[in-house]
Amino acid sequence: MDTYREKRSAIKRTILSVIMIVIFVCIIFVYYMMLYNQTRDSIISKGRINAIESADQIEQRMSQSLDVIKLAAYTLDNMIRDNRSQEEILDYLNTETAAVGESLIADTTGVYGYIRGEYMDGSGWVPDEGYDPTIRPWYVEARNGKGKIVIVDPYVDLDTGDVMIALSQMLSDNQSVVGIDLSMSDIQSIIEDHVGNGQSYSEFIVNRNGLIVAHSEIDKIGMNIFSGKDTVSAAAADRIRASESGHFYLEIENRDLMVYIMPLEYDWTCVSVIDATDDFDRLRLPLLITIMTAIILAGALAFFMIRSEKKSREARESALRSERALAASEAKSSFLSNMSHEIRTPINAILGMNEMILREAGDESVLAYSDNIKSAGNSLLSIINDILDFSKIEAGKMEIIPVDYELSSVINDLVNMIHDRAANKGLELEVSVDKDIPGTLHGDEVRIKQIITNILTNAVKYTEKGTVTFAVGYEQIPQEYDSILLCVSVKDTGIGIRKEDIKKLFSKFQRIDEERNRNVEGTGLGMNITRSLLDLMGSALEVESEYGKGSMFSFKLKQNVVNRTPVGDYESTYRERLRKRPAYREKFTAPDARVLVVDDNEMNLVVFRSLIKQTLISIDTAPDGDSGIALTRENHYDILFLDHMMPGKDGIETLNEIRKDHDNPNALSPAICLTANAVSGAREQYLSAGFDDYLTKPVDAAALEEMLLSFIPKDKIEDPKNDVFEAIRQAADDMDCTRLEEIFNNTDTDSFDEVKSQLFGDLRIMSEEYRYEDITERISQSRRHLR
Repeated sequence: MDTYREKRSAIKRTILSVIMIVIFVCIIFVYYMMLYNQTRDSIISKGRINAIESADQIEQRMSQSLDVIKLAAYTLDNMIRDNRSQEEILDYLNTETAAVGESLIADTTGVYGYIRGEYMDGSGWVPDEGYDPTIRPWYVEARNGKGKIVIVDPYVDLDTGDVMIALSQMLSDNQSVVGIDLSMSDIQSIIEDHVGNGQSYSEFIVNRNGLIVAHSEIDKIGMNIFSGKDTVSAAAADRIRASESGHFYLEIENRDLMVYIMPLEYDWTCVSVIDATDDFDRLRLPLLITIMTAIILAGALAFFMIRSEKKSREARESALRSERALAASEAKSSFLSNMSHEIRTPINAILGMNEMILREAGDESVLAYSDNIKSAGNSLLSIINDILDFSKIEAGKMEIIPVDYELSSVINDLVNMIHDRAANKGLELEVSVDKDIPGTLHGDEVRIKQIITNILTNAVKYTEKGTVTFAVGYEQIPQEYDSILLCVSVKDTGIGIRKEDIKKLFSKFQRIDEERNRNVEGTGLGMNITRSLLDLMGSALEVESEYGKGSMFSFKLKQNVVNRTPVGDYESTYRERLRKRPAYREKFTAPDARVLVVDDNEMNLVVFRSLIKQTLISIDTAPDGDSGIALTRENHYDILFLDHMMPGKDGIETLNEIRKDHDNPNALSPAICLTANAVSGAREQYLSAGFDDYLTKPVDAAALEEMLLSFIPKDKIEDPKNDVFEAIRQAADDMDCTRLEEIFNNTDTDSFDEVKSQLFGDLRIMSEEYRYEDITERISQSRRHLR
């Protein structure tokens, strides 16, 4: 058995060594290719420079003759249009030829042309008898050029032996042609100089027909590159035919050549050839050194790999354990998210039906029981929200959404939320707010309230006697007038935290001093979520604590300032803002309105119907998407409420089918999505699916009523018609307790029956919101009076 294991280990080491050698061979290849490409790029750059330089010199040389042709053509056109005589035209040609010969181009035969059916030559040359200029290449190609300057194939001057080219252009009368002959000696010299001084290995110029008009090897002038007789020019033929600049590699007779092509004006192309043989030969020595080095390194690495085999195996096992732990964590997060989603549906039924009890019951004991149900339901909902927030944070999907908000409103909500909890435990709640804090800020109001709520709730939970102090201040950020640091602290006289337990404070699903705090409710997620939210907003939670004496939690959060008006007395500021804002019509009637609710859960339909029954809105319900679609084809609805998750067609599929049916009377009706999906991005998901808005479950009655008011046509909305109810509401808003008592005493029981249960619920909510202890007492007295 041991021998088998040793053989197996030896084979494994051999395979590893072979793999390492292969890897280093690949490294060598990559390194060599890097050197090769660097050398090649350098050669290409050199060839490009040479080609560009040649092209510039050649085009500069040619431009002089081209300018002569352009000037002569322009002048002769004008003379012909002016009907100047042939003698005047010949005088011009003589004068222009003399000027060109003296100051510009010494190696030209002069300016000549076929003007109005007569050949004229500025150099004085007289053609032989029978000379027909109309069949000469310079005339024929100019006629084919249609007004453009053409360069005629080179020819050998019999008198001088020079290679010459003719440049010609047809005039505007479409018959006359002007031309000039130019020696190629200067251009030939440019090419020969480049090769002679080592700038290039070979260089030549070809015209559009593939004819070599200049070459560093004179015997190749006049050769056609498309004939294939010359290896280099034949290799470049296809590129030249396409008139494309570029380069390519060519190996001829053990020579490494780099060929660069540069198109010139008037269908000429310059080809520059660089001999890169020596440059590539210099790569072989570093390649050999690299190979030897790589072999040595491969052997050394193979040795170390064998020694580290055990450690590698342990590392792999550790990584496997980490992957399993990560998979378990992801599965747990998925489970928590799904569980939170599913539990919200029955909570919707519980809190919805309880809302009906609060609205309609008049018995104080029943209302007390209902209050307990509401408190417990909200606590359960808070726990579910914590779990959902935790799963969103772990999945990296928590979003910070800043908005403009009134600081006094936030503080008031927080104080109202924690006041009763502290009072029920006999704790004193002290609130300290810097009156100079700017009143309107820009930040994520919802998450700020969630953070402070978690801290305040913990302070009350872990404090048995004494005081909870809630302080809000600010610091001005230097050189940032539009930003402040919002400073929040919560101090308690509770049990405190041991120093060694402070780190545990932010652990998920773990509570400190578990045995001592076993009777304290909570999931152990609140502070973990608080820290994560502060991290997302660029802040951190500071903790100071002395075990047995109390703790202080604080943080500083940067907020933008919208309005610098000081918050002042936050309670009076908040109430003043409420009095000045348009009155929220919590109750309204719309007897002519009609809505459709589609939900597969019967209890949800009962809750929805109960929540809006006092508005007198007609409501149709359907248990699935197909039934809902059938109803939309028969009736027009002011609003469609569609549950997202339904068997068969879900809410999105149902809405899409309604929208696509242009004959459906509800194709354009507002649609609201009902969903237990409270995860990040839900709003964007539903809006992109075609919904106008969405409501999360449990459905909040106030949010539902506001949405109804937003989407039901205004002409169908009617104000409540009970003057007694309106008078009591106004007196409560104005905190006019005397007026309340007067209304109660002067209203008989029979006329008050219609609104009394609803009124008691409203005023009870108002008393909790505004903390009107005196109003609460008078309401209680009035209830006894009504009995």
